[in-house]
Amino acid sequence: MNEKNKKPGPNRRDRRVVGRLLAAVEKTIEAADQARKARDELMRLAAKNGGDGDNEK
Repeated sequence: MNEKNKKPGPNRRDRRVVGRLLAAVEKTIEAADQARKARDELMRLAAKNGGDGDNEK
């Protein structure tokens, strides 16, 4: 801590942690986007084949 009770500034470790968290968030967003695209494609194919997307027999 700096003199006169100043708050410490961000250090290298904190920056690395934040960088890793941001990378994880980006990967999560990309995975969600891919899942959304896959769902949309499945729904499109189900509609094309005359189904309503319901798997009940």
